[in-house]
Amino acid sequence: MIEMEIQYHSFSEIEERLRILKLRREIDKESLKLHLNQAKANFYPIHLMGGVSGIVQKIALTFAIKKLSQLFRKKFIDKHEKQISRGME
Repeated sequence: MIEMEIQYHSFSEIEERLRILKLRREIDKESLKLHLNQAKANFYPIHLMGGVSGIVQKIALTFAIKKLSQLFRKKFIDKHEKQISRGME
């Protein structure tokens, strides 16, 4: 932040300005800490995967897809084997 040159007329004005700047610096420092901790929390593996419920959902969905694909694959193979065996007769 660019500030204009300020002229002070007393030491109390300077002290007040310094106190304000010190408080701003502390606020900015705490804000930075907060944002850093939030960023760290967002990179925990559980958050990246959508939480525990997200993990359970993904495992269940993967399991269901595998089972369905096995079922369809088996039916597809059985159907084609029957067609092939009919063609050989």
